[in-house]
Amino acid sequence: MNIQSPVNTHLSLQSIHVQEFPPFDSSYFKISTIHSVIHVIKPKHVGYDESNVVLIELNSGIILIDSFISPKANAQLIAFVEKHLHKPIQYLINSHSHIDHLMGYLSFNSNIPILAGVQSFKHMSGKGFSILKQWANNMKDSFHNIVMEYINEENPNSIECLEEVIKLFQLSKMSNFNFRLPNLLIEDHIYLTGDKISVDIQNVGPAFTEEDLIIQIPELKTAFLGPLLCQGCLNASKLVEFVQQANSLNNIINILTKIAKDDINIFLSSSGKVWEKCEVLEFREMLIHLQENSHANLLKNNTSSTNIFPPLSKFVMRI
Repeated sequence: MNIQSPVNTHLSLQSIHVQEFPPFDSSYFKISTIHSVIHVIKPKHVGYDESNVVLIELNSGIILIDSFISPKANAQLIAFVEKHLHKPIQYLINSHSHIDHLMGYLSFNSNIPILAGVQSFKHMSGKGFSILKQWANNMKDSFHNIVMEYINEENPNSIECLEEVIKLFQLSKMSNFNFRLPNLLIEDHIYLTGDKISVDIQNVGPAFTEEDLIIQIPELKTAFLGPLLCQGCLNASKLVEFVQQANSLNNIINILTKIAKDDINIFLSSSGKVWEKCEVLEFREMLIHLQENSHANLLKNNTSSTNIFPPLSKFVMRI
């Protein structure tokens, strides 16, 4: 695969088209409307296919931010778009450098560009395949329990989710297994512009992951901040874990400070939670306070930063 040069240009999209989503029965996901043209699509069940997608509906087509992990869940999403929206999916945006969404890209037409940061592409192409293989190897210990759970399960939706876990495991073990990689790389930012709406995709560098993208829709006063906003951190239940996993706490604080000054009122995270500006500011203050206390502890105890926080019991790959 050839790496395209970083793009910093305007791509043409048509004007906004307002419509309500019709009822749609999916065993995998449910749709929450944030704005008439912005929708958060979340899984119904906890499992390997648990990830979230943000759908931006424009007059000429659809932009998806991230994808489900499960190819089958993405196939249902594609069927929904084709049946009810009658528009093509124009772009897939990979918002951060975690590789768990790569499996889901298998379902999409190869003509659909996948946008990602340059470092994310290098991470995925260099480590993605080996990480997925490692996941498959690690699953060996629990695979028997998953199969037994599948045999004994009675709920049809749970059965379908367990089937997908088993299929993904078997797929990843195949010698000819491969997956799609991003093919439109963003070094700085690009604009997708139209008559009434524009989508500004910014590469903010290492923040929570090795490289994160944030997406702003200024006309709708909405921004997607991906894993930079931590679910559960406002009540401090996951704040220490978040800080310990963050690639650059300083950059996260700077990004939140800058974007809070913009005319943005709605903030979306990878978890699907909708944040208000006051919550974003509160989260930023919590991070600043924790950072200041950490620096004080370093000076007082003369210890390394790795000793400030307790070790995590396990590595969490997906936010």
